[in-house]
Amino acid sequence: MPLADANQIQRVLSLLEVLTHDDSIPITAYLQDHHGASFLELLVHTGMESRLLETQLEQLCKNELVIRQISIAETRYLLNLSLCRELAMFADKLAGRGFDASRNL
Repeated sequence: MPLADANQIQRVLSLLEVLTHDDSIPITAYLQDHHGASFLELLVHTGMESRLLETQLEQLCKNELVIRQISIAETRYLLNLSLCRELAMFADKLAGRGFDASRNL
């Protein structure tokens, strides 16, 4: 496996780990259903503690899974749909290949 492919796979796995973390799921689900939200909206609708929500949003933004839009009026969070679609396609592709544990490696 070429190094670039290995690095890409590691990046995708890291992103999937952040995206599927138990604390990320209510955030990303709400953002997907409502096409973005403010911190207060997420706080109210996810039921998460403020500090936990802040930490998880930082992780999601740091990994570019969520986009932070800052304006004079407010800060809104949007799900990075294009990256999420790419990750879903990668996961589908990986699942489609299947892994045959009975084969000798």
